[in-house]
Amino acid sequence: MALEHQFSGLSFSGAVDQHTGNLSIFDLIEELRVPQLPINLPPVTLSIALKKTTPEAHKGGLFIHIKTPDGTTNIIGNGDLAVPAEQRRMKALFRFGGLPINQFGTHQIIVTWVDAKGETEGNAFCEFDVLQAPAQPQQQPRGPQPKGPADFTH
Repeated sequence: MALEHQFSGLSFSGAVDQHTGNLSIFDLIEELRVPQLPINLPPVTLSIALKKTTPEAHKGGLFIHIKTPDGTTNIIGNGDLAVPAEQRRMKALFRFGGLPINQFGTHQIIVTWVDAKGETEGNAFCEFDVLQAPAQPQQQPRGPQPKGPADFTH
């Protein structure tokens, strides 16, 4: 295995600093509480950090799937993956807009990386729960409320 999983997470935002290579993640998603389904998530970011375990360059591919609570798995992204020989670590952000959520329960994002021959080298898993929350009641205005129509005289 030429690449080893170090970290992965699903969040509402993330960034990799171009000067330091530091990965920053904002608003990590572990649980979503919604009153009803279906919903489309606002834009989300999948962050992943991998470490190269061999000195050679790595070429291959990456596949991203979502597994829903009923066991259905669908591909939501894929692409080429290349890590130069002089680079030891790789950090990447994948942004998704409008990811549809149709079921309550545990959802799993699965990232699979393969070598140049297409053979699986590793997987990373990010889970988040979608829970039903009661609908929020309409908030009543605070302070004294008029009891009837205003009485205006001139």
